[in-house]
Amino acid sequence: MPDPSLPLPPQLMLPTLRSVVELGGTASYSDIDAQTIEKAGITEDQLAVVYGEEATASGPKIMHRIAWARSMLKRIGALEGAGHGVWAATAEGQRISALPDAAATAKLEESIADAYADVEPTPTKLNEFRERALAGEPAEMT
Repeated sequence: MPDPSLPLPPQLMLPTLRSVVELGGTASYSDIDAQTIEKAGITEDQLAVVYGEEATASGPKIMHRIAWARSMLKRIGALEGAGHGVWAATAEGQRISALPDAAATAKLEESIADAYADVEPTPTKLNEFRERALAGEPAEMT
């Protein structure tokens, strides 16, 4: 049987954020994971998709994707660490969570694009680095 389609981390951001908010604004990894699986409609077949023996990661792939969604939400300021193994929704996260689905998704997409814009090696950005290097003012890029 082929692997069922798994949602990507950006598609899991809104269910993850809303899970934290619905769990009282602060929740553990395991509680967030369980709530997100339910909110996102993850099936048993999707939960059964695990990393192969050759992979460095282990366990269900969907759990890693939820973890990436949490990390992305942290990067945009919607979630923050609230102690070991605990996440909390920020005021911005609460605001986004309260938006209708389409508006919340659009805001998350916009925020992610802004947050990662500085790390994208676009032709314009690479040209800028080249010009600075030629001018004797090299810049660093991660």
